[in-house]
Amino acid sequence: MAGVIESAGLTLNKNTNSQLTAAIKTLVGSGRLLNIQIFVNNGQYTPTPGTKKIIVEAISGGGGSRSGSTASGQTGGSTPGYHGQYNKSRFDISAISTPLTVTVGSGGSAGNYGGATYFGPYMSLDGGNPADGTLSSSTSGVAGSAYHRTGAINTSTGFILSSSQGETLSTQVVQVTAGTACGFSAPSSPFPGGWQGRGADGIYAAAGTSYTGKSGNPGMVIVQEYA
Repeated sequence: MAGVIESAGLTLNKNTNSQLTAAIKTLVGSGRLLNIQIFVNNGQYTPTPGTKKIIVEAISGGGGSRSGSTASGQTGGSTPGYHGQYNKSRFDISAISTPLTVTVGSGGSAGNYGGATYFGPYMSLDGGNPADGTLSSSTSGVAGSAYHRTGAINTSTGFILSSSQGETLSTQVVQVTAGTACGFSAPSSPFPGGWQGRGADGIYAAAGTSYTGKSGNPGMVIVQEYA
């Protein structure tokens, strides 16, 4: 212990009981990563002792694609769902009240919005929109003209490091001729890795068939805790 105290540039003093703690703080410094808490389901966030700042990275649930059918002699399908809202913000732990409730948005079922994600009252993220529509045609056609949407709720009381800012994306389904089409794959979400919060893939449908829409991917919340 004496070696640790002296290596921090402190002079040993038998009358001071806090020298070891002071030495460790001097050697290690503040700002180090203490812990990471990951939420894939609803839960409660309680800071790890010693936490002074946190970085919260979150996304809401992706929207579902749609159910439908194609007529005899026609092909088509559903456009993909839209990804959830993404936000990454830094908070001083002294500026928030803990423990707090974490709500993780579920993926939207067929034709429905994804679930919203909340980090207490300090971050609110709307879920992704459902697919725009379906297509059934014996010739060329386009479904999902509104493949870029804006205006979703995406708010944080912390210092925002990155955000989708209320925007969300899907793709159009374009059919050149019956049986030849593209655009059924949903784009990656803004969350690292692109899976969490991704909208549901669209569905290609052969002639004279009924189909059921897919569910979007669930959201996630990651809390990095720093001294």
